[in-house]
Amino acid sequence: VHVVDASNKNAQAQIETVNSVLNEIGAGNKKVILAFNKIDVTDKDTLSYLRSKYSDGIEISAVKGINLDLLLQRIEGEVYKEFIKARLFIPYSDTKVISYLHDNNCVENEEYKEDGIYVDIKTTKDVFGRVKNYSISTILN
Repeated sequence: VHVVDASNKNAQAQIETVNSVLNEIGAGNKKVILAFNKIDVTDKDTLSYLRSKYSDGIEISAVKGINLDLLLQRIEGEVYKEFIKARLFIPYSDTKVISYLHDNNCVENEEYKEDGIYVDIKTTKDVFGRVKNYSISTILN
């Protein structure tokens, strides 16, 4: 998240500087969420310019709590868009897999049945790769 002081007349230059530094350190290709802070004290012309230049920016006021929920939704959407949802069947002989899933905080639901444990997970590709042999259905986000 790149938080920009929208009330600063040099906001545009600051955005460009941060982008330049990100490129220099090899992070220029990473997804950036632009958050324009202090919209409660930003003049209309500056805000209008930033809106026109960066239409995907989120306007917030950290002090007044304006649009923080929208910012959190955007962050959550970006964080979880690469996640995999899957339903697994774990035989009782392999309950160590259940511990592994809980250790990685990816269990959304588990059902203990006569034949084994059915587990719904939401997780990263690397964790899923270790349990994919137990998968009975998979949804890629």
